[in-house]
Amino acid sequence: YEPAEAEIVDLMRSEEDTCRFCQYTLGLMYLLGNCVDQDRENAIKYLTMAAESSVAGAQYWLSLCYPSEHPAHAQWIRAAADLHHAGAMAKV
Repeated sequence: YEPAEAEIVDLMRSEEDTCRFCQYTLGLMYLLGNCVDQDRENAIKYLTMAAESSVAGAQYWLSLCYPSEHPAHAQWIRAAADLHHAGAMAKV
């Protein structure tokens, strides 16, 4: 990856314990393989951290990490819809 991308990832990781939007961004980066190697386990880790801090986007994307019949899918899609996430609202 480009040096600038590596710096962004390092910055996000340095704030991962306190910045819920850094957690969300890291989760998406790992989920989609943007600036880092795609890694489902890390994606779920970071998205869960952000989702537990009421980041609707993280809740929505985390729900998509699970099959629709999995309890975690229902939990997170409902949580995102409760926070008025448009994508989640369309699915519940």
